[in-house]
Amino acid sequence: MPREVTRETTLNVLLIGDSCVGKTKLANSLHKKDSEFLHPTLGIDFIQSQQVYQDTVVNLKTWEINIEKVTMLFDLKENLNFDFVFFCSDCQLRKRFNRIKASHNLLSLTICKESRFILMICKTDVLAALAPNEFHHFLISIQKRSGNLNMPCIMSSAETDFFIDETRNMLLDSFVYKNPIKMSILKMVQEFKAKSGLTDP
Repeated sequence: MPREVTRETTLNVLLIGDSCVGKTKLANSLHKKDSEFLHPTLGIDFIQSQQVYQDTVVNLKTWEINIEKVTMLFDLKENLNFDFVFFCSDCQLRKRFNRIKASHNLLSLTICKESRFILMICKTDVLAALAPNEFHHFLISIQKRSGNLNMPCIMSSAETDFFIDETRNMLLDSFVYKNPIKMSILKMVQEFKAKSGLTDP
């Protein structure tokens, strides 16, 4: 039996990443919105929706920006106080890692001092299905590289809804009940292998 809704709150989430890594589809999926007609991120894109989690109505607000334009955040007239910052990448994390690390260093020392950061790897099941051997090497690479970022890592795919509901629930649970997201790189890799049926070559 569903719990009675007794409170309401607002959750602000910022998604940062290169073009075409999947951040727009991810944002739409978090809001349970249709992603059929997508457009490139121009400036800062904004979506909002209401999500009910346990006994709480959450006004979910997401902002999305290309990582090359991250300094535009400093020009915003209002202080948004982002609760979470998602650094979005696809399976080419090696190529994008330095920009993610630089943006993390910048934001964590300035406008996002109180934010919680998450490394979000998108479109992962596509690579796993098409090139399992390449994906296996990617998993090894991500464990080595992302250790320097000191943040949880989640692998998902809005293309196929892989781990999207789990991501949304972890996000809401962490915000509403102040529970930490304990999704380390190693744990996420194990979860992914179990869910996708992937075996080491």
